Amino acid sequence: MASYHFTDPVQLIWFALIGVLAGLIGLLYAKGFYGMADLFHRLPWPRWVNPALGGILVGAIGIAIPEVLGTGYGWVQTSLGHGLLSIPLWIVLILPFARILATGLSIGSGGSGGIFGPGMVIGAFLGASVWRLFEPMFPSMGHSPAPYVIVGMMSCFGGISRAPLAVMLMVAEMTGSLSIITPAMVAVGISWLIVRRNDDTIYRSQLKSRADAPAQRLLAGLPLLAAIPTTRAMVKPRLVISTELSTDAVKERMDLDGLNGAPVVDPAGRFAGTVARAALASKTERQRTVSDLVDAGAPIVSASSRLDVALESLTEAPLSWVPVLDGDRRVVGTLSISDVVRAYRQELVASAERVSELGGITGASQMTITADSPITNKTLRQAGLPKGLLITSITRGDQVFVPNGDTVLAVGDLLSVLGQPSDLKSIGQVDPLGTHSLQPHKRWPVRHRE
Repeated sequence: MASYHFTDPVQLIWFALIGVLAGLIGLLYAKGFYGMADLFHRLPWPRWVNPALGGILVGAIGIAIPEVLGTGYGWVQTSLGHGLLSIPLWIVLILPFARILATGLSIGSGGSGGIFGPGMVIGAFLGASVWRLFEPMFPSMGHSPAPYVIVGMMSCFGGISRAPLAVMLMVAEMTGSLSIITPAMVAVGISWLIVRRNDDTIYRSQLKSRADAPAQRLLAGLPLLAAIPTTRAMVKPRLVISTELSTDAVKERMDLDGLNGAPVVDPAGRFAGTVARAALASKTERQRTVSDLVDAGAPIVSASSRLDVALESLTEAPLSWVPVLDGDRRVVGTLSISDVVRAYRQELVASAERVSELGGITGASQMTITADSPITNKTLRQAGLPKGLLITSITRGDQVFVPNGDTVLAVGDLLSVLGQPSDLKSIGQVDPLGTHSLQPHKRWPVRHRE
């Protein structure tokens, strides 16, 4: 595609207008799409009727507006040049709304299709509409509609998908020029701000920010993960299978060992993917070897990584573990949540011991809440612990978290505690740096606060 150059800063006003319209039309696209899907789900008749009804309605729209049918990429190509003038103005103006309706009817009713292509067509004709309406009155807009079509396309989908930076790269690739980046930044930025302010997106399962990811929420409460090598937490794989083995033999071995899956290696010993026991149980007659069922896209962890990075792959794993690979893509271990908890607990104890050694007067201990402890089912604020004690973390099952004053202590909680040796001894019978039960003790006054 040819490159386009901009020398008149006044033209940025038109691209700002496109950005505003793209944000509003993008919101209409998202709300209309999901609203149509909800409407079809609430209809009283059987589900198989919905795609037929959606197809009939889309066909009726196509009779009046043929441009709404198909991918629409051909019409976008036409709108990039003076062929746009051959399309009736009312078609150019109504096509974005007709596309929104047709997409909601076809996909919302249960039909197959995507939302990226329609989004690009909607944005393209949004930009084309601005050029068709105002160019006769303002010749300074330029004689080519292509820049407005391209920026409209990118600002519409860039805003509603919340991917402005990715869209900038797409603009540069599509045009072969960096000169269009400036108007694209204006339009995409405005569109993105409008969508963000209304808190909507065409991808509603999309996280608002990286901080909302499950792994990031865990990392916020487990700061030591970045200091622990993955190799310290991983365990030796219980089973590594070859792609050449039969599915029946592998299933029998997994059933015997009680495994839900295993890493798979090729004849050269390099990682080929993972296979789940559920996939083996539901195999077809044609799927006789493991290679037919291997998941080549399964998440992996590098042996050179640390647990903060490994945790991201672990939270995305379909199984309860991920394989750990060396630089030659050979399986050197597996990693599960329980392995991460174990390694983190060890690191907490080691860190506490280092603090104790450096400070000289500070001790560290791990204590378990027992059923007869007076602080069971009480918050830390109500527990009446000595003021010199600091609860650095609580391990509860497979979870490790940093407590606050409102944290309720439960039977079986493992507390990692820092404090003066005298305070540590006052709440247990074992010397500091040992692991013991948190029992009632005559030297530990418990204050009950309602």
